[in-house]
Amino acid sequence: MALSVHNSASEVVIPENLIDEMGFTKDVFRNEEGSLPYRQYLANFHAPGKPALLIFFHGSGSKGEDNFRQCRIAAPPLVRFFRNNPSLKAAVLLPQCPAEHRWVDVPWDLPAHDLPEKPALHMRLAMKLLEEKILEFAPDEKKIFASGISMGGFAVWDIAARKPELFSGLFPICGGADLKTAPLLRKMRVWCVHGELDTTVLTSRSREMVQALREAGNESVIYDEVPGAAHNSWDHAFSDDRALEYLFLGKK
Repeated sequence: MALSVHNSASEVVIPENLIDEMGFTKDVFRNEEGSLPYRQYLANFHAPGKPALLIFFHGSGSKGEDNFRQCRIAAPPLVRFFRNNPSLKAAVLLPQCPAEHRWVDVPWDLPAHDLPEKPALHMRLAMKLLEEKILEFAPDEKKIFASGISMGGFAVWDIAARKPELFSGLFPICGGADLKTAPLLRKMRVWCVHGELDTTVLTSRSREMVQALREAGNESVIYDEVPGAAHNSWDHAFSDDRALEYLFLGKK
């Protein structure tokens, strides 16, 4: 696979069998609107208590219907994190958007956008998948999270604005949000990452949303701007467990 601004060298060398061996099982969500491939990972389900629940939205470089590419960036660091925290019980969902669609129907290179009136088709499917899994796993209501990169970073902000009562924490990477939705997210823990030199999704998209969140009264926002980085700030974001520890455990 050729590298583009939406991929990294570390991700394209990961084979599908490695994702299988890590325990990410394949499935497809279906309803009257369509279908959505996804992978599911159950971490430390031997531990007592209710699980946490994380939905991860991939970026443009992982689009397709192979039910594999969406795992390559996030799966290895997630497995590392949960192995380092064996008492942390969690279910992880990684849906995959097809090549001709987006999680959020807005341009990525603009300095701002308004929240679309209705969710995009595959965001609607992802929301229904999440609803189904909440019924299945009965997660801790204070531990439902969303994360994503680039196109998926837009998805994190989008789904949180549409379901502010559902999420307790967000981990968006190089995405963009409608600044007007910041008051809806003022009670959420947020760890936001963006590259200093990003021109694919302007760095100002995260800077301004972080400022809007703080002005709305959110005192639980951490902004990690990566010096010298362009669009690929996800390698940095997942290079250690700091963001995931903040999201799942509240550790700064």
